[in-house]
Amino acid sequence: MKRIIYTLCIFAFLGCKTVSGISSLHNKFLQPPIQYDGKKDVMIFFTGSDWDTDSKRVVENLFTDEFYKKYSPFFNIYSIDITRARSNSEDTAIQLAYQYFAEYEITECPCVALETSSRYVYALENIKAYCDSIESFDTFLQAQMPKRETLIALESSMQKAKGPELTKEIDAFLAEVKLPYSHRYDSLIIKAFESDPKNETGLYKKYFLAYTDIKAQSFMNNGDPVASANEFISIAENEIFSANEKQANYYTAAYFLALTDEHLETVLEYLEKALSLNPKSELADQIKNAIRAVNQRHAETSQE
Repeated sequence: MKRIIYTLCIFAFLGCKTVSGISSLHNKFLQPPIQYDGKKDVMIFFTGSDWDTDSKRVVENLFTDEFYKKYSPFFNIYSIDITRARSNSEDTAIQLAYQYFAEYEITECPCVALETSSRYVYALENIKAYCDSIESFDTFLQAQMPKRETLIALESSMQKAKGPELTKEIDAFLAEVKLPYSHRYDSLIIKAFESDPKNETGLYKKYFLAYTDIKAQSFMNNGDPVASANEFISIAENEIFSANEKQANYYTAAYFLALTDEHLETVLEYLEKALSLNPKSELADQIKNAIRAVNQRHAETSQE
């Protein structure tokens, strides 16, 4: 569910701009798709150079030959610039830019993402305070290096660990890395779940839910919301979960199933079950609103 919420917020941000193109910045910076060569780290600038004042400062002060010469030996440097200017030939590039803004959860500009060649993001920050000169940006960049070293050390620890110890190492890594809910870390979440079947770490429930979410999202990607809902229904009454967690499982199942009009009665059943588990929870009002909305949809559908 957290991934869904992030996506909604991101598209609300993009929707408030008259976004329609990607500018051609006359520099040596790379353009998407982002590639990983196994050698250099990756630096990604997210800008809106013809509508955002601070992004214009980035372009003027940092997108220079001097900047490229200083940092390109250590980074593959990318520019993802969403602008109002439009070129019909750039439609594919526009959609790709949208995808990257969503993947990196960009809700303001200008931002920079820094990641290792293993795709581990160690910095994701707004840089409006550091874009007046190369020197000011370098101050920002040097402050991020300890985060990189932490991730490198945690990655090394994960590679050496097995069983429940691996689950603990992955958990420590995900606590430090940026974008911990990104699909790029799905394989680690699956390993964390599978490495501790007896819950020796006390983390089994956490990764059971995360693993279920991964499977549900996979079904959604294949256009099967019913299968996605069934993933959460299959664990909804598991005794390891609290009443509030069971409530969230039913609510999430209802969310997926409500993406089609074919199962509205079942959606209501799941929502009512969710509400009955704890009518005074923080989620209860949201569930009540959903019940009203689904009842209205059900009535409208019945009249057609």
